[in-house]
Amino acid sequence: MKIHCAFDKMVPLADLDRMRHPRNPNTHSAAQVAAIAAVLEGNGWRQAIVISNQSGRITRGHGRLDAALLLGHAQAPVDFQDYENEQAEIADMVADNRLSELSEIDEDKLLDVLKELHAAGHDIELAGFTEDEFAKLSNVDEEIENAQTIPKMELQAFEHYDYLMFLFKDIRDWLRVLQLLKVAKVDFSISRKTQKIGIGRVINGKTLLNRLETPAGDPVAGA
Repeated sequence: MKIHCAFDKMVPLADLDRMRHPRNPNTHSAAQVAAIAAVLEGNGWRQAIVISNQSGRITRGHGRLDAALLLGHAQAPVDFQDYENEQAEIADMVADNRLSELSEIDEDKLLDVLKELHAAGHDIELAGFTEDEFAKLSNVDEEIENAQTIPKMELQAFEHYDYLMFLFKDIRDWLRVLQLLKVAKVDFSISRKTQKIGIGRVINGKTLLNRLETPAGDPVAGA
């Protein structure tokens, strides 16, 4: 285990697991924990887990704790910090994830950076991306060039369509949902350069229900 960050003390993970904050609203999916674990294993600890001196609870680093447990580590670096009161402690805990959610990614710059890392033989997963995600990002322009215009849907009398629309600020979340919904390919009608909204593949509502209700690993009819 490589540690590159400043910390006050190494604390056993068994103890840290009992110090999770009961009011933490942030959750971490299995895919996210796996990504954090890959970065942690490759880059080492660049940020300690933060514990409040007031409550003795974790305010920052629940995801890193889950990743360390996944990796089988015995202990982790901890930074103990003071908070003025309980409200300040909770606000800092919520802000830790919220502020990162407000950031936006310049996909052109992101792709350039990932290509440089890949060309240098650096493991892309240490930047938080899988090889499959990198491949999809690299082929966006090709997908755009080959995309066909989606025809306008003509409604008949007494006919209507109901829609659910999901907006993703993080390309990694978008790619993960495509994987979970078993959408093998997405049609693009725009490019990032036009700064216009993109349109993805339309999934029949009944097919979507079947996919959501089918346990993971089971074959899906019509997939």
